[in-house]
Amino acid sequence: MSEHHGNGVLYGGAAVKSLRHFLVLWLLLFCIILGCVGFYML
Repeated sequence: MSEHHGNGVLYGGAAVKSLRHFLVLWLLLFCIILGCVGFYML
């Protein structure tokens, strides 16, 4: 890892972490909605 790319790696890591958090939230919301729909279908 060179000195020049330190900031790029840091920002990339932060972006990936926030994106992963965002995806997990959407997945959780999707599961809740799917669970509610499935429950009402029964």
